Amino acid sequence: MPAYFVNMREKIKREGFLPLLARKLKHIIYNVRFSLHTRFVDKRDPFEIAKLQNKYGYFRCGDITQPTGYNEGLGGDLHEVYRRIIQPYIHPDVCALDIGAGRGGFTKTMLGGGRAKEVWALEAQPRWMCQIDEFLGFPKNFTFIRVKDFLCEDLPDNHFDYCLSMATFYLLTQEQQEAYFKNLFPKMKPGANCFIMLADFEKYKNYLGHYPEILSDVNQWQYNTAEISERALKRYGWEVVSKDTGLLKRDAIIHFRKP
Repeated sequence: MPAYFVNMREKIKREGFLPLLARKLKHIIYNVRFSLHTRFVDKRDPFEIAKLQNKYGYFRCGDITQPTGYNEGLGGDLHEVYRRIIQPYIHPDVCALDIGAGRGGFTKTMLGGGRAKEVWALEAQPRWMCQIDEFLGFPKNFTFIRVKDFLCEDLPDNHFDYCLSMATFYLLTQEQQEAYFKNLFPKMKPGANCFIMLADFEKYKNYLGHYPEILSDVNQWQYNTAEISERALKRYGWEVVSKDTGLLKRDAIIHFRKP
């Protein structure tokens, strides 16, 4: 039997036929709405594009330093995320690290006049594929590193004051996350603040009514909760300030620091 039908049978067993059908119909309506809205947006207006991308979850290209509205998919306002966990921590003497930078939507908020002294980005995709230079330009204080493991060997020790990771750690297994938690520790300065967006399956279910699509070909979510990550961080010497900042209804953003 083809893998698609095997996966669908497992989903029906797990969720029930009618709830699964309702969710699929909701997904179709969601995509139709997005397609219709894009036809009536001025593609030359970056703020209109940012609002649309933010509303429908395509936030990696949006300018979250500007008010862009409520993100239905994430259950939160990404401008508020910027205002609460990025802006207060970024200033001219800070060395910042962005894990899973993608095209640089969050990285860009740390660059520019009056912002971080240095910004480093770790990304699994090749630089040309994520088009980060096209989006950011070529800032002199920006360093891009393509990673193939979780060892952080290309990062200098005792160097970073701040770390951010959005929409990346939910793709990592618990073992891979722990490898990052362990290997990041010597790279951060004492007192460094870190904010990492995590998959929390129970929180996800409470918001959307079902668990993430673990078997999805697009997003292979790995089981996790904020409590699991909190325990792992403490094992490697981190101080957990808050296991969830509460900024998103779908996912947890954990705040921890190096003592």
